[in-house]
Amino acid sequence: MKLVAAKCPNCGANIDVNPKLETTKCNYCNQAILINDAIEKYKLEISGSLEVKNLPQIDNITKLANRYYDNQEYEEAYQQYDQLLKLDADNTDALLRYGICKTLLNNYIDFTMEYLSKTFDNVISILKEKNEYDDKIEKYVEEILYATDVSQEATIKYYNSYSINRFDLEQVQGKLFSCLDLYEKIYIHANDDTKEKISDSILLAIKLICKEKVYKTGKGEYGNNISEKYNIDRKTRILLEQKKMHYGHVLEKIENFVNDTNVEKPSETEIISQDSSNSNESIYNKEGFIITILCITGFLVPIIGIALTWTLGKNFKQKNKIITTIVMAIWFLILINSI
Repeated sequence: MKLVAAKCPNCGANIDVNPKLETTKCNYCNQAILINDAIEKYKLEISGSLEVKNLPQIDNITKLANRYYDNQEYEEAYQQYDQLLKLDADNTDALLRYGICKTLLNNYIDFTMEYLSKTFDNVISILKEKNEYDDKIEKYVEEILYATDVSQEATIKYYNSYSINRFDLEQVQGKLFSCLDLYEKIYIHANDDTKEKISDSILLAIKLICKEKVYKTGKGEYGNNISEKYNIDRKTRILLEQKKMHYGHVLEKIENFVNDTNVEKPSETEIISQDSSNSNESIYNKEGFIITILCITGFLVPIIGIALTWTLGKNFKQKNKIITTIVMAIWFLILINSI
């Protein structure tokens, strides 16, 4: 099956299609498209004969859409950018802001950074094809940074506003990680000044993920919520440490922010070792408590046995020896196992 080059009329992405079919789905926007339209759009662009029709209409929609966007009226801006993309699918300003509006309009349940991340990839591709990357990328990175900051803030606001169960809390953690992933994606395209801003957002994202959280497990006798602490597993902690290591020059800031201490930059081995000791700290504390109780019990059992023998007389003496021996043996085995 021979494929031919085409261009999606909906999102403007370059695709390969089977000319023998009538319709297909775009791999980027997942929309159904007519194959003939996609092929013709590609041919027109390559030949340079694409005529921009209704130019005054495009200008008017662009001005109106940008005005709504600047005023943070995202629903109205979303509708205008949608109309604009139908007239000019390769308009990267409209494409990026369409994705931002769609992300910011979603309520928390529907919120996802996946669409905005894919939109950014598509915009980068178009910019490079048009040789406009250097001219526009800085502005686009700052706009995505703002949208991701707003989304991350909304996630934490949701967590703080409701008594949520474990499933919802895991969703919160997942959404925070999706913000962190997008920060990392735009970081490599940013200039030095913007990288500092993104580093601060990355630092905050890691802090929010690591922050102690609780989730509701049920209702108490008097109608109060019963909650449990949510603990980050070792795999997640190592992943976060690796992300911090990746940023090099911001590692010291992040370490100070998370651990609230000034230390030399640790090696990766030291980080993992430190993480292991931290994850086991609570276990060691519990074991110390158990050993203390066992030691006290071990001293009390013989004393109680002697007291009972003295009180109940010789008939109890033989039974006391047997009971004391059994109890001491059990105590000794538990003590050895705990150590």
